Formats: sequence, C-alpha cells, structure tokens
Amino acid sequence: MNKRLVELARMAQARDRAAPPVVLLHGPTGTGKTFAARAVMRWARRTSPPMFPAYIQSFRIGDRENSMLSLFADEASFDERGERARARIGNLITADLLVIDDLGNERNPPATFEAGLASLLDQRKEKNRPTWIITNETRGDLLNKYGARNFSRIVNAAEVVKITGRDRRIHA
Repeated sequence: MNKRLVELARMAQARDRAAPPVVLLHGPTGTGKTFAARAVMRWARRTSPPMFPAYIQSFRIGDRENSMLSLFADEASFDERGERARARIGNLITADLLVIDDLGNERNPPATFEAGLASLLDQRKEKNRPTWIITNETRGDLLNKYGARNFSRIVNAAEVVKITGRDRRIHA
C-alpha cells in the first residue's frame, strides 16, 4: 500500500490536528483506490482505541442507504424514509473516518446533492473528522461538476494522493 496513505491513516487514528481534513484519492479506474481505502477501514477497526469508519458511495442504484445521492434527496421527506436518511447522515457526520467512494460518478447531481455534500464536509471538518474521497475525476471535472463552492471544500483543504498504474481488474 502507498506509504503516504498509511501515514495519513495513522494521523487520523491519533486525531492529529495536522492531518488534512480531506484526503482525495484520485486516479484511473481499477488502480486500487477503493481497495486501499477499504484496507485502511479494516485496519482502523482493529486499532487501539478502535476507530469507527463509515463507507458510502456517491451514487448507487438500488441501495438508498448507501448512496449519498438518494440520502440527500430523502432527507427532506417527512416520512419514515426521511427519518432513516437523517439518521444515516448523522452517522456519516460523526464517523471517525468517512470514505466517500466514486465521487463524480453521479450524473447531473441536483442542488440537494451539492448542498448536502457541502454540509456534510463542513460538519465533519468542524468536528475534526477526516474524510477520504475516492474519484476517477480530474480536478477540472470536479470543478465543472460541483462548482467553486464544493470544489474548494473538496480540493483546497485536501491532500491529493494520486494512485497510478494499470487497471488491475483487466490485467489481473
């Protein structure tokens, strides 16, 4: 695994104030970004004291509770689905480490997604909770998709870790 990712994971576990609030894992498809982040999550659960990480995908068809796009849309509902969404978002805000996978994979995100993402990142930063974001998108793609407001939350405060290599899924 990337040595810098290990250092960043240890900083998060120690709640080191020098740790970046956002780690942006970025690179081509299949290079091991999600694999590395999940390995860090498994490690975090076994540390002493244990960390309680959370994982969510930006967009996931058929799995409303693990899709930020669906959670932010459901959050405004005044029914049971809205209550579940608000509880899940609360857990994402307070998790010791949050991994957001496939940011940028959603097509034409609505304003509720952009506002929800901004709020989530702001609240996590306020609580000194690290967030790791995984994306295949370039900085320019993120700026175009989310606008300057969210781009600055994602990239300007982030340590960008570029993961390179061949697509391991194809060349396995």
